[in-house]
Amino acid sequence: MNFKKQLNVIFVEKSLKENNKVREHDHLSGKYRGAACQSCNTKEGKATKLIPVFFHNGSNYDFHFLIEELMKHEDEYNKVKLLSKNSENYISIDYGSYNRKLRFLDSYRFMLKGLSDVAKSMDDFPILEKEFEDANNFMDGLCQKKLPTKDFKWEEDPNYYKKFQKEEDV
Repeated sequence: MNFKKQLNVIFVEKSLKENNKVREHDHLSGKYRGAACQSCNTKEGKATKLIPVFFHNGSNYDFHFLIEELMKHEDEYNKVKLLSKNSENYISIDYGSYNRKLRFLDSYRFMLKGLSDVAKSMDDFPILEKEFEDANNFMDGLCQKKLPTKDFKWEEDPNYYKKFQKEEDV
């Protein structure tokens, strides 16, 4: 990369002004990375803040919707980067800038068994049982793949959920 000929910041799609141009380099190795503006150069030295966000089986379903929405919010600083197995199956999605980003991952890829099998193997939750001892069948619902909507309730009042029903459902 030729510093004098470079017209854009190496990190973002942004034009460089000649009076604001600096040589960006790796502070550990000393290797020159390219031209940057003073602001981007200062930010680059800071550690990247990465927040992992997990979706169970997101690779096969939820990530498709997520990508559509993230692409609507992409700009010169916040970019969407995909790591995919193929055109339908995504391993991870990064959204953000070079020094702060969300990384969407599929929790299913970290498990040896399906979620229902993992939940069945976890039958001892003493702290949770103590915290939620007043919630009817909370622990039963927690250890299932899907919470049973008719049996599960937080409130003792039987009329509590009626206010959430649509008129045609009553």
